Amino acid sequence: MNGFMKKVSRQYVSRLRLAVTVMTAVMLLMSLYMSSSNVSAAIPRVMVSDYSLSSDEIYAGDEFTLTLTLTNTYKYKVTNIKVTVLSDSGELLPMDSAGTAYISEIASEETATLTFKMKSDKNLDEKSYKLTVKTEYEDRYGYNSYEVSDYIYVPISLPSSLSVTGAYVADSDVRLGDNIEIIADVNNTGFTTLYKVSAVISGYNINETTAYIGTIEAGKSSTIDVITQAVALETNVNNTIVVTYEDKLGNASTVDCKINGNGVITVSEQDYTNVIEVKEDKTAALRANVKYYVVAAVVAFIIILLIIRRVRRKKKILEEFS
Repeated sequence: MNGFMKKVSRQYVSRLRLAVTVMTAVMLLMSLYMSSSNVSAAIPRVMVSDYSLSSDEIYAGDEFTLTLTLTNTYKYKVTNIKVTVLSDSGELLPMDSAGTAYISEIASEETATLTFKMKSDKNLDEKSYKLTVKTEYEDRYGYNSYEVSDYIYVPISLPSSLSVTGAYVADSDVRLGDNIEIIADVNNTGFTTLYKVSAVISGYNINETTAYIGTIEAGKSSTIDVITQAVALETNVNNTIVVTYEDKLGNASTVDCKINGNGVITVSEQDYTNVIEVKEDKTAALRANVKYYVVAAVVAFIIILLIIRRVRRKKKILEEFS
């Protein structure tokens, strides 16, 4: 009996030890799995690998489309992907879906493309604004959750604008062949600096002239003051100033303005009346001078004769009394 009890006791201890060993092994495996999961959860596996904007230049107040490319760099698929796009202070706002999109899964080493309709605030300054792309997803079994944030920057521009005002000819009486002075104001009416500003002054009856102005800051003005020449009597309405300028990206624009408001510069024939009158006056004066000189010469000749005769007479009288 005692032998039987000892045998049962040994079997019970052996099974208990086996159970403890198995439980220990299971706990160790679970610990390793949880540790692995925690490490894995700390390492992003999905990232924004590329993005694009629907326009090269986005102005304050514009609507635009943001296209994102997500890449799964993990060796297994990821599931239940949620992507949220948001800006720090609401400078760039989603137009629908609260800036959130969902994808059921992305296979290993594969990509997915998402688009977001966005709008920029109309009161923004000219600079780049940060967008945060927050990606939340789960592993292939849905056991572990992951989260990662990427940042992209959207450059916002301000519209450029320029006007040409007060274009006029300084001299109201323009004659053929005259040098004429043309003056105008060039105004930067936009919110951004303008570069390489230049003006071409042209028309049917004047020589084409170019004026280089340079850079005009926002809200500032510059003056065109050029000298050209009246070369024809044409009066066609086409005397203009054409101003060309560039924005910060090098995009060129032009603005034109008609000289004198209607494009007309009236050129008249040269008036030679004064020249003729002056010439006639000089001729009359010359004739009067000639007469004066002739009379003066005659008078002088008579005086000389009288003097000679007086001298001879005095000499003769002295000879008679000697």
